[in-house]
Parts: sequence; structure tokens; C-alpha cells
Amino acid sequence: MKLFPHQEVARDFLLAKKRCILADAPRVGKTAPTAAAAAKHLPALIVCPAVAKYVWAKAFAQLGHTATVISGKSAAATLAPTPGMVAVINYDILSQMQAHEGWGTMVLDEVHRIKTPHRVEKIRDKKTGKWKTKETGMRTKAAISIMKKTPHVYALSGTLVPNRPIELWPILHGLGIYKRSWMEFACRYAKAWQSPWGLDVSGASNIPELREKLKPWVLRRKRADVFRDYQQPVVSLIELDLPVDK
Repeated sequence: MKLFPHQEVARDFLLAKKRCILADAPRVGKTAPTAAAAAKHLPALIVCPAVAKYVWAKAFAQLGHTATVISGKSAAATLAPTPGMVAVINYDILSQMQAHEGWGTMVLDEVHRIKTPHRVEKIRDKKTGKWKTKETGMRTKAAISIMKKTPHVYALSGTLVPNRPIELWPILHGLGIYKRSWMEFACRYAKAWQSPWGLDVSGASNIPELREKLKPWVLRRKRADVFRDYQQPVVSLIELDLPVDK
């Protein structure tokens, strides 16, 4: 696989930083350089939306590596790293994985999908009136667990903060960029305050400071920044994994 000059910059950035964020704008081309970087430190676990699994498998095939595409909860539960392996799994079944150690590289494509922190809370059933346990953010819990045990972690997103700064905490905490608690992050950067209906973390505060903290660990470029000397557009075929009857 031949990379464009700006993709070589991205690959070298990932390899140099080891744990970082590639936040290039959509259609700049994040998959190819990330696959090239991940191939240097196998086994690799690629976590992505289900629709992108075969895109990643194709990228590794162009590098001479056969990727194992994981589909279904049972396959996820039995997945374990082996030397030279490339495994591609979607976020929906990530929480089923048992093997959180032994990976050389972890890639999180569309990493903003782990923006919901893991929580366990007691709620009252409206019908029975009994209390029950509700657990949210299971994919985030699994992702952070694997991130903390993997030496090379590459987080990818063209829209790193879709709505508000608090959504950054799981990503930055998993990468080790921000090691303090969710509450400390909320108070410092999400303007947390106790509203009549509960803790409100929908705001933003000290954003220039947050930008400076992230700057060494984030590579962000727009199409206009990199596509200056290219003459012809590049067209890619994207395969969708759909049921047979569709």
C-alpha cells in the first residue's frame, strides 16, 4: 500500500506518540496510515462501527495481512490475541470480549462512540415498584480496560467532540492523557454545577487550557490543508455487511 505524503505524516505521528488521537477531517484518509502503523505492532485489535469492518479488513489485506472479522457475541467472547493477528470487531459486541490483555495495538475508529462513561445505578421499576440495577456505558468500560493494557492505542475521529467537552473524558482517560477522575474533569472543563434536577455537565469551561493539554497528542487537519498538490480524486469501493435478504 502506497501512502500519500500527508498519510505518511499521520503514520509517523501515530508510531511516535504510541497513544494519541488522529482527528483528521472526514475524507482526509485516516484508515490507511493507521493500518500501516498498527501493522508494526501486532497483534492488533481494530474496533469500529459494524459498517466499516470490511473496510479495515481490506486495508490490512493491502498490507499483506489477513484480518479476522468478528461477528456475533459468541465470537467476541472467545476472541483472544495470537502472534501476528489482526482482529476487527464492532463496538456493539466489544463488551462481550474476555481477552483484554496481550494486544500490541488497539485502534478505535469513530472513537466518540465511547463518550458515555460507565455507570451503575439503582432505579425503581415503574410497574413493580421494586429497585433494580441499571448499568450503562458497557462498551466504554470494555474499551478503557483494553486501552489501559495495550501499549499502542490510536483513537480516530473526524468529529472528536460531537456535542460537549465532557464526552472527551473516557477517551482521554483511556489513553492516559488525562488521569484524574470524571468529576474533576467535569468541574474543570464542563462547568459542572448542581441543578435542581441533578448534576449538569453540559457546559464548557477553561477550553483554551484543555486545547493546550491536548495539542501534543492530537493531529487534526482539514482537506484544504493537505489536498493541495493532488490532481485526481481517489475513489474507494465501500462494502456493506447486510443480511442476505437485503
